[in-house]
Amino acid sequence: MDDLTYSGLYISLNDPNDKDLINQIAKDLKDAVGYSPTLTYMQQEQTEQVKMIIDYVFLVTIAIMMFLCFFSLSASMSANLYD
Repeated sequence: MDDLTYSGLYISLNDPNDKDLINQIAKDLKDAVGYSPTLTYMQQEQTEQVKMIIDYVFLVTIAIMMFLCFFSLSASMSANLYD
């Protein structure tokens, strides 16, 4: 593990405004690696926007798959009924 080098570490929290938790994590990281980490905060709006876009992509993909599965199943059932 000592041979690995890191250029950054991103930790996503449920509540990014919880300063006590952020300070506790920073203290734990300092104790673990021996130096104090530099804390940078991502803009929450951009993070939420990316999460929303990913959610919409997955919802559209699920809707398309359900639509295709419905017609595939109905075509298969109707073919079995005609036989």
